[in-house]
Amino acid sequence: MSKNTETLILKLLEDETAEQQSPRLMEFLLNRGIQAMPDILQTGDKQQQSLKAHTQNVMCFCYQLADILEIDDTQKMNLITAAFLHDINKFDTYRNMSYKDVATLDNIDRHLKTLFEQWEVSFDLTTTIIQDIMLGHSGHLHHSSSGLEANAQNCENQQLISIIQAADTLDISHYFHEQDKKHQALRLINQHVHDFQYDYTWHYFSDNRGLYTNFIHNVIVAEYQKQGAIPLLFYPEGV
Repeated sequence: MSKNTETLILKLLEDETAEQQSPRLMEFLLNRGIQAMPDILQTGDKQQQSLKAHTQNVMCFCYQLADILEIDDTQKMNLITAAFLHDINKFDTYRNMSYKDVATLDNIDRHLKTLFEQWEVSFDLTTTIIQDIMLGHSGHLHHSSSGLEANAQNCENQQLISIIQAADTLDISHYFHEQDKKHQALRLINQHVHDFQYDYTWHYFSDNRGLYTNFIHNVIVAEYQKQGAIPLLFYPEGV
């Protein structure tokens, strides 16, 4: 997935019905929200990746995984908004603060209100659900609860939390042959699938010949899709 966050031109509205708002929200957050984020280089597993690029990737993974798990449009909007704000603690404003002290309802409301008012848009979002997803993505407890109460609240949105955890994990799988993160993400998704289980299949080229290789990738992906496969992870050497 591209790390270039300066020209985000996703056009998602054309393929969706008029009553669905999540494509419109996704397009807005990718084209306007990401640009408003601070320019920060991350550390650890995400070393040298910008916060903007990571946020973009997690949002896109969340959007696609929500489609795979048939999440309804309203919940998908809450999910991608949580993905947009999931690393809010890395903003300079909140440096050295604990995540639960940063991911408050007031802070979430303020960030969204500022962004939406600037561009004169509005979306029907549920801030409490967004907060639960954010707090759950790294196992943080609910800010106003403790122990069992927090777990009970998060269980209501556990499917959404699993999706953002899977998305966050997939973005750390930087290389085609990396396996641990890919399978960790797969387990998070499969725990919400009961009639069958998803598994990975892939194709691989050891020789990269630029546009010609990309053309071959596209043809092979199209054939896989005819058999019910869903393209998810894209690398220069394979999908």
